Amino acid sequence: MAEDANQHFVPQFYFRYFSEDERSIHLVLRSSGRFVPTASIKGQASRRYYYGDAEAERQLKIVDGIYSQALGEIRNASNFFDCSEDTRLCFYQCLMLQRSRTVAARTAGQPMADRLMQLQLEVAINNDETLDDEKRQELLEALPHVAADAKQTQALHMSEAVKISEALSDLVPIYLENRTSRPFIFSDAPVVFLNLHYRDVRLRGVLGADTPGLMILYPLGPSRAILLLDGSTYGLKGKFFPSKVLRELRDVMEINKLQIHSASSAIYFGSTAYAGYVQELWRQERHRLSNNAGRVVEAPAADHRGELTGNEIMHSYQPQLNFMPNLSFLRYSRHGDDKYVFSRRSGMRA
Repeated sequence: MAEDANQHFVPQFYFRYFSEDERSIHLVLRSSGRFVPTASIKGQASRRYYYGDAEAERQLKIVDGIYSQALGEIRNASNFFDCSEDTRLCFYQCLMLQRSRTVAARTAGQPMADRLMQLQLEVAINNDETLDDEKRQELLEALPHVAADAKQTQALHMSEAVKISEALSDLVPIYLENRTSRPFIFSDAPVVFLNLHYRDVRLRGVLGADTPGLMILYPLGPSRAILLLDGSTYGLKGKFFPSKVLRELRDVMEINKLQIHSASSAIYFGSTAYAGYVQELWRQERHRLSNNAGRVVEAPAADHRGELTGNEIMHSYQPQLNFMPNLSFLRYSRHGDDKYVFSRRSGMRA
């Protein structure tokens, strides 16, 4: 069906949480800072056959219908734990799926997929006895131009993300109630993972679902967002459970800037009155914006004594955003590569 050709990577129901008329939204383009008023929600965060065929979109519509009900309950609850366990688990799945389905996620995951395909082909070429040396060299030189199918790669990542979503269940959920004169905004990659505890770690990934120090920020509307954090790593100043009231404009500004950095194309908000505000946030951050592509590190492997084994390891990870918020209500220690030790959060099951 033609209606399933335009495939969304941020569901339309989510846009309606911020829209004044539930049909349109206002946006600022990440690439230029240009303001676009009154854009139709139907055309946002979508591409023609983004996931592949129409059947993929139809299946995701069914899933989004289930998640929209759970997210609606979470959004309207006064206490996260007033919601049933099924609703909470559905919410974790929603978070992981939303994070893994965006253009930003596709950009982050592509380098590793490409490199794995190149290595597989390299092995096949080197073991193909029907090739002469000249043809073999020609094929090997072409390997850097080989790319994995982006849609298939992302579909696999989406499936895996949902499977491990229960890993988020030990994070402490806190509602952030925005009582300032500026709204929460959102982007076409609205679920933001960050790790302030390991903010100075540069050589490893620290955004895994079971990584110590993980934080997740997800706007639920102009005046409400949800924060999930590792309770063994972070402390909050003052009363914070089940909600934390934000009265400092700077805190809201810092949270909003995360959305600008996580976006691939656009930043959204409900009222034209805030166009200048969002453009100013973009202006402040424009020189630090990056494409947030994943990194692939290949290095010699070492044994437990630190001696090289003659083998190589390949490590792929999504780097943190090029912006770390300074939130007045958080307490935490900062660690860099020199203090990093691979581990899982204490709340994780073995």
